[in-house]
Amino acid sequence: MSVAITLVLATTGIVMYVRDIAIERDRADEARLSAQRERDRARLSEASLLLERDPTRARELLADLKLQSAQYAMVTSRARQLAATHVVPISAVVDGMFRVPGGATVQLVTRDGDFRRLDPATGTLETLDHDLTGAVAYRAGQWLYARRSYGVSSVQIATPLTRNLFDTDLQSVALLAAVNDAVYALDASGDLYRLDGKTAATVDHGVRNIVGEGDLRMVCKVSGELQVLRKDAVILRATCPTTKSWGTMAVVHDDYAALTADGTLLAVRRDHRIEIPTQIHGEYELALSPNGVIAVADYSKAASWFVRPGSSNLEAGPVHASRLLSVAADGNLAAWGYGDGTVIVLDTALGTVWELRGHAGPVFYVVVDAARARLIASGPRELRVSELKPPAAALVSAMPCAISHIEPSPDGTHVALDCNDGTVRVWSRDTGAVTLVHAHAGTSFGVEWLNGEICSGGFRDGHVICSRPDGSGTRTIESGTNRILWLTTGPHHDTLIYASAEGKLWLFDGKPRELYTHPTVYRLAVSADGHLLGSCALDGSLSVYDLVKRKLIAHLADHTGPAYSLAWVDEELWTAGDDGFVSRWQVRDDKVSQSHHLQIPPQAPRTASSVRLMKALHAGWVVNAGEDVLLLGRHPDSYAFGLNVGSTIAALDASPDMRYVAAGVDGEIIVVDFARSAIATMSIGAPAPKQLSFVDPTSLAFAEVAALKLIQVDHLDYVPFQLAETPNDASF
Repeated sequence: MSVAITLVLATTGIVMYVRDIAIERDRADEARLSAQRERDRARLSEASLLLERDPTRARELLADLKLQSAQYAMVTSRARQLAATHVVPISAVVDGMFRVPGGATVQLVTRDGDFRRLDPATGTLETLDHDLTGAVAYRAGQWLYARRSYGVSSVQIATPLTRNLFDTDLQSVALLAAVNDAVYALDASGDLYRLDGKTAATVDHGVRNIVGEGDLRMVCKVSGELQVLRKDAVILRATCPTTKSWGTMAVVHDDYAALTADGTLLAVRRDHRIEIPTQIHGEYELALSPNGVIAVADYSKAASWFVRPGSSNLEAGPVHASRLLSVAADGNLAAWGYGDGTVIVLDTALGTVWELRGHAGPVFYVVVDAARARLIASGPRELRVSELKPPAAALVSAMPCAISHIEPSPDGTHVALDCNDGTVRVWSRDTGAVTLVHAHAGTSFGVEWLNGEICSGGFRDGHVICSRPDGSGTRTIESGTNRILWLTTGPHHDTLIYASAEGKLWLFDGKPRELYTHPTVYRLAVSADGHLLGSCALDGSLSVYDLVKRKLIAHLADHTGPAYSLAWVDEELWTAGDDGFVSRWQVRDDKVSQSHHLQIPPQAPRTASSVRLMKALHAGWVVNAGEDVLLLGRHPDSYAFGLNVGSTIAALDASPDMRYVAAGVDGEIIVVDFARSAIATMSIGAPAPKQLSFVDPTSLAFAEVAALKLIQVDHLDYVPFQLAETPNDASF
């Protein structure tokens, strides 16, 4: 027996020992995984901060993360949009960048005298020559430059294949201008030489600047005289300012542009002359594109300006709080480089703006390649090549007003729009036209479809006005009030319900009927069967009215502080408010009872996460949590994940099937694909869109400051993410 007992005890000890080892190993594995997650979270936070300064470095940091959360997907999507295609290190300081119109490569001169060629498509850099003094021009398919060999006192005009193209020696060359029949070289003393391969003659003295192309050249003299010459004939005389910048004049084919001494922008494009007075009286540079875009950098005031092709108006360019250092233009594009490493590119035809960040210091040179949608910029010790990706949003129409609401018709063929100037318009999705249908005296606020008509509420005049989509049959409904705060329709769009400033709710089904009074009423919603009306108010209260029995069922306290949003989800009424709660109410047998009271996770200690925006449907829901957090859920009592978007959420909507959720923030729209667990972001050329609306399951319309635009959300570039294995099922 003692032997048996001993064996049993020994076996038990071994088992316990092995089990202890397994437990410790599991603990070690869990600790390692936990440490990895914390490390990834820290790197994700670092990448989020890097986005503002260097999206390319942020993208590289994100590439190695194991953490594939929703936050990771959003930050990665942002980095993809803004990151450079190539970052090319360069050991020397760049003193000039050049590109022939239509050319695929960029040439540059470095301070150590190298002449190099960059292939932006591959990011490769090769050295073509050495010992350059800085002056560069292009003529007859080859680059020309001033070159001084080591130990030689004179300067020669060379090409990558020929050391002394004109068989002449000059003491210095500050600028080169190449035209069809000759090359002009300006030396440091202001003497201008004409080189034609046969002779090297001095043709002028006291010259400050020269540019030329084709048969045209512009000469600015120290005396302040400006000459424009075609071949050797002077075709224009004017004055030029005293500046240190070389890029004060531009010639492209037969077009030219310059500023005169009195600050007038003088240009000829397509044989059309313009003279535009400006307030530019200090250092400046300008660029002229083959399409006729004129881009101007006023260095004394750090102000950017541009003139569109065919226009005679000088328009203000993008505003950026940094020193302005460079300017370029090509096609319809204009670009400006800044001291903080930012480059801003503007499409003057479409209004699209790209803000490219990442250089660790000033951007002294920029080159734009419009045909290849590419920007090349020179910063300290590096070159960056960026793709100018076309915007995902298509312009529907420019708007003369700020859109307040976007409401698609029940059949999806039209979209009604109301504006802050009182006008109401309709967008025909078949023709693309946006036309005026009627107008209020003062702001229009709220638009709905009623029996095929567009009806809107007057915030100032108190009128309900209805019209057919073609603008005919306009009628004004006697509303019974002097100010309308909100309006909605039933599920069949055969009744109209609206709320007045004095808190009265009205129903119109041929004539106005007063329903009940709800002080400080804010929003309304009708149940899917059309039987019940819910209203929430700024005093936090909730009212439920039976539209069939025409009686008020309940008026009760709901939120502490204002209630901002409500929606019917199946047979429940959901509300959201300033106190950080989402309430769910059941209405049965003329009784209203609360089924859930869900707290949104606070974003700061002892501070409620105010919920201003909510979209709730059978398939899921989404709310804002505080200013900048988006919470999404598939189940009524839990959320699937949250996103800290980094700026105030101004607008929110979901597709009818709840597959897509869209949120508008400052300069960006974020789209979540619920079905694929993926996120896409897109920059927009405006502050936060105040209104966005799904006009069909995959088409998202949104309002910019002066435009209506449309995104096909199923065409966006999404980044997938993984949901947590255990969803958060705690109370909000």
